[in-house]
Parts: sequence; structure tokens; C-alpha cells
Amino acid sequence: MTAPAATTPAAAKPLPVADPLTQPFWDACARHTLVIQQCLSCRRLIHFPLPACPGCGEADLGWSEVSGRGTIYSYVVVHHPVTPGFRDDVPYVVAWVTLAEQEDVRLICDVLGCDPGAVEVGAEVEICFEDRAQGVSLPQFRLCGPATRERS
Repeated sequence: MTAPAATTPAAAKPLPVADPLTQPFWDACARHTLVIQQCLSCRRLIHFPLPACPGCGEADLGWSEVSGRGTIYSYVVVHHPVTPGFRDDVPYVVAWVTLAEQEDVRLICDVLGCDPGAVEVGAEVEICFEDRAQGVSLPQFRLCGPATRERS
């Protein structure tokens, strides 16, 4: 979805680099709003952003705010970070989340504020945003309901 990530010394974690196709997504994230590209012809939601709808082929695309609710489709618990900036975060959960609005729209994000053992496929999640740098916020998720347990 983005060009290779840039790194800032202050954050020590990679930051997304927007391109013209993804800029509206990242601008909305900076406002703590989740938007997904949408075909204005067939109303299909599209993620990752594309220049044309994969369903009907139309190039008449816009952006639609979504609820930020979904379920975990798949996940992994990271114990050995590849990037040094994440060293203090282990263990942490990276999940592939299916959005409530459309079954084939999924985001890959961290699941924050929980014991990694509380995460399971099918768990309900809701959006939250992690501010990484001035004007840069990443969409992340938190568990909903009784499975939510704070990390110790």
C-alpha cells in the first residue's frame, strides 16, 4: 500500500510513506478516522487502494468512512522483532482484521492493550490510532468484550 517506510530517529519505528493513491487513507488516519476506498459505481469497498475497482472495473472511486469494527481473521504473536524499534514492545500481536462493512476488506494492524494470550481468531476488535510522529497516526485495533485484558 505504501512505498518503503521511512524511519525517524525520535520514533525509531518505521513510518508509512504515502503516495497519491494512499494519501487520503493516511490523511484520515492522522485525524483518527478510518476511511476505505469505495467504487462510486458498484459501491464495493476496496483495500488496499487501487486505480480502478476490481469488481466492475470503473475508475470512479472515492473514500468512505467505516465503523472501525471487525473480527480477527488471522494473527501472529511477535516475540523476536525484525526492526529494533519494536524491541520494547514484545510480545505483541499483529492481526489481519476483517472489517464489519465487507467480508473481503481486511487490514493488517497491531492489537494493542491486551495479553497476547487473549487474542483468538474470530475475536471482535475496534479501531484505535497510534500517534507515531507529527501528523502520522497508524490504525491499530483493541479487543472488544470479555476477552479484553490489560497487558501486565
